[in-house]
Amino acid sequence: MADVLGKNLLAEVEELGLDELLRELRSQTKSDDVVFNSPSLDRIVRVAQETLLQATKSITPCPVLEINSPAPGDGQNQLLLHLIACAVLPSSQGGSQVCIALFDLDGTFCASLLARQLHANLENVSDPFDDSERHSIVASALDHVHVLRPQSLASTIATLHQLPTYFLRTPHVSQNRRLALIALTPASSFYWQARATEEDVSFARTTNSSPPPEAAATYAQLTAALKTASLRLNSPVVLTTSNMHPIPIQETQQANSLIRSLRPSLPLPLSNLPILKIIVQRQKVRKFPASLSIQEVMREAADRLAAVEGTKFVVGLNEWGMDPRTLERLSNERLRWEFDVRSRPEQAGD
Repeated sequence: MADVLGKNLLAEVEELGLDELLRELRSQTKSDDVVFNSPSLDRIVRVAQETLLQATKSITPCPVLEINSPAPGDGQNQLLLHLIACAVLPSSQGGSQVCIALFDLDGTFCASLLARQLHANLENVSDPFDDSERHSIVASALDHVHVLRPQSLASTIATLHQLPTYFLRTPHVSQNRRLALIALTPASSFYWQARATEEDVSFARTTNSSPPPEAAATYAQLTAALKTASLRLNSPVVLTTSNMHPIPIQETQQANSLIRSLRPSLPLPLSNLPILKIIVQRQKVRKFPASLSIQEVMREAADRLAAVEGTKFVVGLNEWGMDPRTLERLSNERLRWEFDVRSRPEQAGD
């Protein structure tokens, strides 16, 4: 009788990994409407998830976002810094009080620019701080930005494989915080390097080189590693990329037009991973007419500089390859908003 009772009790025991347990606890305590702690972006992510659910009857627990821009300096980096600041600041100062993993794949991440963004976010908090308190909050927040700088596609894949072990089992400064974001910037950094390695391997094999070369790392492996890390850590993913394709002439010639569609610049199958793709771009400023003299240009220079500094960045959907019905649904939501370098992007709202 005792053996039967013991077997019945044992059959009711459910084994869970630590990552599964943390994911279940997070799903019970986290609001479904909060993904990036940015109301405008969270709204567009929610609509994209609802649309995906209607189309496929399934929904990804950890959304993947792609941020693209037509040209450098179009606000892509500013938006990413804002998302990081919203994540790592304390909850009492409007943040999520979490940590993030930033893969700085081209070595251009600047901690001082992030510190400036953190200061800007704190200026929008109602509680006043003196300089000492503000610097202390910013310094503490920066500790929870884990910057990783792999030097190749293979090392990026290997780092992603080790990410759950590091955050779940290794002592670190953020061990009492959950991981809220995995960012790869720019996600296409090693494309040409990987392609050259792949061609070298292929050439060596056709010429019967000895010893045989190792197989090149692929973006399919990167995609699989990223999906696994995101699932185990229950963390959304942000992929930034720079536009590598020509922009249609009719769009570039229109003075005030905004680009609504950019071809994917991420390699396959990574480009199929995001459930939402957005474009960040700077509003256009009218150029000086060609007929102006040097004296006239000099007289208008100050006003023109003020106009350039006052231009805002616009965030909108990337409509490339989007199903017409999905595009209609998202367009009806008016999911576009503006921000400038002095404001929080979610406050500029639609």
